[in-house]
Amino acid sequence: TGPQANYRSEECRLEPGQTLVVFDAGSCPGSVREASPLNEAGLAESLVSHLERPAQELAAMARDLLRLPASPTRQRGDRTVMLIKRTNS
Repeated sequence: TGPQANYRSEECRLEPGQTLVVFDAGSCPGSVREASPLNEAGLAESLVSHLERPAQELAAMARDLLRLPASPTRQRGDRTVMLIKRTNS
């Protein structure tokens, strides 16, 4: 037995050339997480000029960006990055 969680199911169709990035900033206290300058918009802004790169490189970039501490007191929690890139029709 383990913790039970309910998740809402979503559907997203990617067109050729589109990229989907999903991330979890990790398990850190809410007040620390709220202080992070890298939110969804910040991650997207950092990656958007590199979308021509292979998915593996984009995922590595996202992981590296999420490793940056927001402040000296921020703890580095677990990070999860999932990147899907549709390359053809």
